[in-house]
Amino acid sequence: MIAGTRRIVSVCLALGMAVLVGVANGSIAYAQEIMPPSLTGSWNGSWNSQTTGHQGPLSANIRPTGDGNYSATFTGKFFKVIPFRYQMKLQVVGASDGVLHLAGSKKLGPLMGYYSYNATVSGNSFLASYRTKRDSGTFFMRRR
Repeated sequence: MIAGTRRIVSVCLALGMAVLVGVANGSIAYAQEIMPPSLTGSWNGSWNSQTTGHQGPLSANIRPTGDGNYSATFTGKFFKVIPFRYQMKLQVVGASDGVLHLAGSKKLGPLMGYYSYNATVSGNSFLASYRTKRDSGTFFMRRR
């Protein structure tokens, strides 16, 4: 009778552990779905001016700033041959259901006015719209 009891206890413990592991794994998967993604890393994509129709490649190296926001160094090409590079603070303005919302602006000077953007990041996709005094458009990037 003792051997039979041990076997029943062992089976119950094994089933209990399987249920606990399943619950834990489900909880982890659920937490990953609702937690916003990290922007840290290298991204590739393209930009497109809705004002002029110009477009080109765009890359970004993004790192955390320590205050919950990010710093991005963007590089790309204008007119397919003119390189550009600029840095921008990416300000986190919200997060919901695994989507990170960003917004901000930067003064470019008296001729160009302000550069402002709104962006969403979901998984490995980064979609943004931008506006300057004389231009507006979008850019899309994917994590490398």
